[in-house]
Amino acid sequence: MLGSYGGREPGCYLPSFLFNECLLVDAGSGASTLTVAEQSRLKGILISHTHLDHVGEIPFIADNIFGTKDSSLLIISLQPVLDDLHKYLFNNIIWPDFTVLSAGDNPILEFIGIEEGEEKCIAGIKFIAYRVNHSLNAVGYLLSDENGTVLFSGDTGPTEKIWKKAHEADNLRAIITEVSFPNFMKDVAEVAKHLTPKSLLEETKKMPADIPIYLYHEKIRFHDEIAKELEKLNEPRLKMLVQGEIYEF
Repeated sequence: MLGSYGGREPGCYLPSFLFNECLLVDAGSGASTLTVAEQSRLKGILISHTHLDHVGEIPFIADNIFGTKDSSLLIISLQPVLDDLHKYLFNNIIWPDFTVLSAGDNPILEFIGIEEGEEKCIAGIKFIAYRVNHSLNAVGYLLSDENGTVLFSGDTGPTEKIWKKAHEADNLRAIITEVSFPNFMKDVAEVAKHLTPKSLLEETKKMPADIPIYLYHEKIRFHDEIAKELEKLNEPRLKMLVQGEIYEF
């Protein structure tokens, strides 16, 4: 768990998950939390959506690994997500286009577009993207290896398809989803398409039973309030992810 917060202040990093030491899911952190050697070992980055708190450190990772590896670092998502990332970030204005720059035969970054529901594999990890209900093109992922399957929803408000797919998943070991705002900010959460503890509880009714649910993306200034509201739900499956911890499923 490299970064788990929905905001930034000293010691609090933005969302980024490192799977099996070689695959990032989102990159709000990564450059801030991994050494250059660790960044150079990455095979790919799965992107849920293009909000800055989820892609903001891809440019620095690209800069850090320039000339350190022979193969391209794969940036993977739905094609519309990648198109936006290329147009608004790697556009030679905000940041150089690292899909063109190379330190050998291959560009530093290679964008790989995938289709919703299409199974792919990278570094022994299979993954499938499914759309979720956020304020722009956004997906969650089912990720699996020989040990089991983890569902990552990405940022989402109340949604449907990915929870249906969770019921169909083989050996589902954990669900990772968001909770961003306290209950009193439900109107903001609805507009921004995020979850509060109350709306999260309704979402748990759609999820498979008896599967632990790990939470991230809380806004920093509401961390304690959200934690108290989650405790009052008396739902033992809900657990806040702890930044810097290693989780095994």
